[in-house]
Amino acid sequence: MLKLATLAILSSVSGNPSVTCQDEPIPTLEGWFKKARVCCPTSSAGQKFPVTVYQHGDGGGGEELFSLYKMFDKMAAEGVCVVAPYSCPSDG
Repeated sequence: MLKLATLAILSSVSGNPSVTCQDEPIPTLEGWFKKARVCCPTSSAGQKFPVTVYQHGDGGGGEELFSLYKMFDKMAAEGVCVVAPYSCPSDG
């Protein structure tokens, strides 16, 4: 299970000090892990934020998903946690 509380201690890779973005492993029922890009506002312990899950459509993976990192960063800067699973082989 993804634990967003751990994001507060991760270093920001977004370039925005008020936002923390990190690729997080997600366990699956098959026992192997997938990844999701998770961007959240940097907060003090216990602070809660709304969460939105961005799931790209057919043909929207790979480089297109990486081009959306700036949008995820901006959404997090506005107070929303974004979870974007890498769901295709081309997503990395």
